[in-house]
Amino acid sequence: MSFLNEQTLVPSQKEYFFTKNYNFLITTTKINDILKLLKNHCGYQYKVLTHIAGSDYPESYYRFNILYELLSLKYNTRFKVLTAANEITPLTSTEKIYKGASWWESEI
Repeated sequence: MSFLNEQTLVPSQKEYFFTKNYNFLITTTKINDILKLLKNHCGYQYKVLTHIAGSDYPESYYRFNILYELLSLKYNTRFKVLTAANEITPLTSTEKIYKGASWWESEI
């Protein structure tokens, strides 16, 4: 699985690779498209949303960081998708993609 060769499929701002873990920083406007791709593409198959975490950095312009961690049981890999938002940036729900996301999103 080479994500670097598929920049048109995964338009990320930054990539980090550690062993079998992939970390991408994605813009908020593309987050649902990327999550759909990672879940449904036959080469990725990140079918499990293990958790969503949020952090607040009040001194930063994009003060909210939201991290989605996905698991591919078929390939035994994890994928972390990070996005940043501020008070006026809308972030749509991912519940339609991952049914368990509603519980995680209510905690953020």
